[in-house]
Amino acid sequence: MTTALASTVAAAVVLLAVTAILLGMLSTMTKHSTPASQPAPITTMRLGFDDMRDFVTAYYHDLPAHPQEAWARLDNHCQQQTGRSQFLEFWSTISSVTLISISPRDATSVVARLTYVRGNGTSDSEDRWLTMVSTNGVTQLDESGRIGSVPTPGSSTIPTNDSLASDPIPASVIDTFLPTPTEVSRVVGATQLRVKNSANDVLDNSGSVQPTACVGLVFGAERAIYANTGFVAIRDQTFQPANYPSNAPDNTTGPDLVEQTVVVFHTPEQAQSVLMTSRAQWLTCASNQVTYRVPNTDGEVAWAFSFGGVQLLDNVLTVSMMSEFSHVNGSIACQQVLAARANVLVGTRTCLSPDKPYVDTPTDPNLAGDAARRLAEDIRTRLEF
Repeated sequence: MTTALASTVAAAVVLLAVTAILLGMLSTMTKHSTPASQPAPITTMRLGFDDMRDFVTAYYHDLPAHPQEAWARLDNHCQQQTGRSQFLEFWSTISSVTLISISPRDATSVVARLTYVRGNGTSDSEDRWLTMVSTNGVTQLDESGRIGSVPTPGSSTIPTNDSLASDPIPASVIDTFLPTPTEVSRVVGATQLRVKNSANDVLDNSGSVQPTACVGLVFGAERAIYANTGFVAIRDQTFQPANYPSNAPDNTTGPDLVEQTVVVFHTPEQAQSVLMTSRAQWLTCASNQVTYRVPNTDGEVAWAFSFGGVQLLDNVLTVSMMSEFSHVNGSIACQQVLAARANVLVGTRTCLSPDKPYVDTPTDPNLAGDAARRLAEDIRTRLEF
C-alpha cells in the first residue's frame, strides 16, 4: 500500500470514528432532552340520573343472552367481588330478565326493579341497587346489591340478602330485641343513659316539625310513618344521661339523646315497603331545611337542620343533620337510621351538642357521628335466631 493510500484510509477511519462519536452524543442528548412519556391523567365524572338509567338499561339489555358483554361493563372492583365464573354460571340459569323500573337512590346509584325467569320456568322479582363510576368517559358498574324480593305467583326465590333470609319474626318476642340502658350506653359510647320515655304505640310529633311531612326525618316511631302500614307491634324508647340536663359539659360523653324503635310486620315485603317509602321522603326533606321546635322552661328552642347525604346500603338507611349555631340555643347534631331485617324495621336516632363549650361551630352534619348506625346494627344482630 502506498503512503498516499494509507493516509487516505487512515483519514477515512478517523472520520468514521468521529462521526460515530457525534451520532452517539446526539442520541444521548436527544434521549435526555425528550421528556419521558407520562401516563394519561385519570378523570372521573359525576353521573346524572339519566346517565345511570341509560347504563343500567343497556346492561340488562345484554342479559342473559350476552353475558360476556355485560361482564365487560363491570369495573375491576366489581369483577373481583363478583367472580367471572360465578357471574357466567348465574346468568346461564336465567332464560330472561325484565327491567320493570329504575328510580334514583343517591348521587351515585339507582334502584332497579327486575323480574327473572329461570330455565325451568319459575320466576322471581327483586329490587337491586347499582352504583356506577365514570372514568375517562367510560361508565362501568362498581357495586350492586339486592334490596329485597317482590314475590310473583309461583315464584322460586333467587338467593336473597339478610332482609328476607329469615322466617318471619313473631311479635311476641319484640321486647327481647331492645337493648338495656347499660347496653345502649356501651354501644353509643354514652355515660349512664336512662330511659326517659317508653311507648308501645305510634307517636305524633308532627306539630313540632316544619314541614310536618318531614317528621320522620327527626323522630322515630311516628304515626306519619307507620299508620296504615299493617304493622303488628311497635316499641319505642328514648334515653338521656342520668345527670341531664347539666351545665357542666364534661359530666357526660357521647350522645345527649338516644331513641330506639323496633317495628314488627306480618311480612318482609311490608317492612321493605316502609323502608323505601321513608327513603323517598328523606331524600325530599333533606334537600331543604327542616325546623324542629320544642317548648322548654325558657320559652321555645328552635333547631333549623341542614342535612348530609341520604344513604341506603344493605337495607340500612342513614342520614346525618346539624342545626345552625345559635348563641341562644347552641347547636345540635343528630344521626337518624332505619334498617330492615326479615319482617322487622329497626329505627335509631342519636343527638349530641357539638358546641360544648359554646363556640361558633360550622354546620357540619358529620359531627353527629355514627352511633345511631352502630346501635341499629347491634339490634339487627339480635334478630338472628
